[in-house]
Amino acid sequence: MAKKECEPAAVGPALLRPASLGGLPDLVVERAHSATLHLTSGASLLDFSTGGFGYGHPEIRRTLSSQVHKLPLSSRVFFSEPLAALCVELARRSPGHTAIYPCNTADEALDGAVKLAKGYSRGRSKIVTIGAAGHGRTLYLSQFSKTQSQFGHPFGVRDGLEALIDDDTAAVIVEPLSTAGEVTSPPPAYFETLRNICTSSRAVLIADERVTGLGMTGTFCASVGNLAPDVLVLGDTLGGGVFPCAAYMARDQINTAVYKRKDPVLHATTTGANPSACAVALSALGQIESLTDKVCSWGKVLGDHLNGMRYAAPDLIEHVSGKGLIWSITLRDTSIADALHAGCLRQGVLLRREAWWPQVNVVQLRLALMTDEQELLSGIWKIANAFMEMLDGDGHEAP
Repeated sequence: MAKKECEPAAVGPALLRPASLGGLPDLVVERAHSATLHLTSGASLLDFSTGGFGYGHPEIRRTLSSQVHKLPLSSRVFFSEPLAALCVELARRSPGHTAIYPCNTADEALDGAVKLAKGYSRGRSKIVTIGAAGHGRTLYLSQFSKTQSQFGHPFGVRDGLEALIDDDTAAVIVEPLSTAGEVTSPPPAYFETLRNICTSSRAVLIADERVTGLGMTGTFCASVGNLAPDVLVLGDTLGGGVFPCAAYMARDQINTAVYKRKDPVLHATTTGANPSACAVALSALGQIESLTDKVCSWGKVLGDHLNGMRYAAPDLIEHVSGKGLIWSITLRDTSIADALHAGCLRQGVLLRREAWWPQVNVVQLRLALMTDEQELLSGIWKIANAFMEMLDGDGHEAP
């Protein structure tokens, strides 16, 4: 019998595309550069949804090609020069976190950080997460029932923290900015209070910088200096947009207490810290330093234009907030958010929405570090044009 070919229609789009993007038409990306996606249809689309590093940086691509020709992968039994160099560079950027674990993905890095915290706090069963950043969706964290853990204590709310973070708490996970729905900063002294409570209860404080870290808010990490975390989780930006890589970084005293300077055993990763990933991450760190120079000024440009849209369309836009390259637009109701997301897509710019966010009337902008000035201004124009269409049905051609 002839073997039947597997056609995409037989698989179904629900299995081929993440659920959070279920409202999109069937867009197929053929290639990408900077923040622009080129589709098989011949159209192009600005990606203001993914954030992170961006696509196809030439220097990072050359680094990957060179490493692949020398030693693409290796057993975790062996140490490699790219791994050693990456650990030195990461430790230099965050001197308090010298125990470094490169991983394949941001979610794996978060799970590894929690495993380390559990090893440090043996006998404790509770994990506390602050905000609605989807922490319970990763593989390891999903096993903790709500009887063991408190997922989603309100971000920035100090009331109840002292009672919640007790002697049974192994770890507390928090983002330096809330990125689930509205992008918000905590009130003054909030992080100082949280740090003091974790120190008093001996709970490990984990800063989740999967979204905000590595230059996205204008600094190496938004939490360094104001939160003083015990463990720092870095996201996929570390892969430079060309190879999967993330990491978690811990204070040496915590790592030593768990492993006593022996091989780590709580978190196993088959291909994590491979030479290709580490070489790419090292190259990406060098590029991030130059790319972040523009983040603060571009954050001001984004804020000014988005607030200008809010003043022009107060019946549509309730609130605008953000920092650096991460911004949110809170609309008056869900139907307006639906219309804005669809309208921007028609204009040629993809914004971010997630079905699990606590506010369903929010649309986000997450720009890549590689976004150039033309892409930035074109994207702002396209978003403004989508609002104009919603107001009077008359849009204008983007410059």
